[in-house]
Amino acid sequence: MRACVFGSSSKKTPKAYTDVSYQLGSLLAKKGHVCVTGGGLFGCMGAVADGAADGKGKVEGVIHEMWCSDDNGEMDQKYKRMDKLIKVGGKNLMNRKARLIEDVDCFIALPGGLGTGDELWEVMTERQLNMNPRPIVILNVDGYYDGLLQQLRRSIEDGIMWIALDDLLFVTSDPEAAVEYCEKTVKNKQQKVSVPATEEDLKQTSSNVPADK
Repeated sequence: MRACVFGSSSKKTPKAYTDVSYQLGSLLAKKGHVCVTGGGLFGCMGAVADGAADGKGKVEGVIHEMWCSDDNGEMDQKYKRMDKLIKVGGKNLMNRKARLIEDVDCFIALPGGLGTGDELWEVMTERQLNMNPRPIVILNVDGYYDGLLQQLRRSIEDGIMWIALDDLLFVTSDPEAAVEYCEKTVKNKQQKVSVPATEEDLKQTSSNVPADK
């Protein structure tokens, strides 16, 4: 299984987030899965890659060329721990995002900023529209994504979004549960999204997403 992991790249990322990220990388390696990230060296991105590399797993990164360390695009010592580093050009991050998500089986979102949010909204939109839908997991560490979940619920209540939350994504704070969900869903090929027929169906099928605190 090829798991694409979204997450922060900031050096200021809280330790609680990087600890979970490292655990996730270790689990992916232990189970023989490929960990695909945005190529960041720090924050959640760096930690998940470290966990996978330390566990002798396969790590791939997709990074915009503007973040490469020198004119030749040579990998520095930490990049050398990756099995593959794909450098992508372009005047913005659209090409990088497309390359990051094109050849993976599932997505796991760790805490992150605008880049993580952009990537997460992209794949959620694809899933809602049944455009190459793949499993999406939010690792809601310390309630980081509570605000996003509240916004999605509001979209459903106001009739703007028509997919049930538990059909859109799986929410957990446990890295092991995240990996197990992806494995089960990918194995069973449970990719196509079923749109609820009525508003009542929509409400009843949102039970797996934790309620607001």
